[in-house]
Amino acid sequence: FFQMIRRPPRSTQSRSSAASDVYKRQDRALRKLKRDSARECRVALFRVEDLSDRKMRFKVDMNARQLALNGFCLICDKATGLNFPNLVVVEGGPKAVKFYKKLMLRRIKWDQQEKNSQSN
Repeated sequence: FFQMIRRPPRSTQSRSSAASDVYKRQDRALRKLKRDSARECRVALFRVEDLSDRKMRFKVDMNARQLALNGFCLICDKATGLNFPNLVVVEGGPKAVKFYKKLMLRRIKWDQQEKNSQSN
């Protein structure tokens, strides 16, 4: 009976090992991206018509952070009357820039923000 009390339940052990596996996987992916960017650095420039939607800015920013990309976002205020485009410039390894390019060009639905702003 006392052995059962001293022994931790298997569910607790499996939860802690699963959590450590997630951290190990994330760490390994980040190491690969940094190693890739140490070999070669690529730059990508994206022209975005409208970045006024906070949700879109968040997606652009968080994905760049997750891919260990450096860069900046130039947001031009439309209220000034000047019709300058918004620019997103990122630099990093070839794999990260390739993935980010697919994200910006295919996965983010830029027309969704127009629908959201028209419904409000």
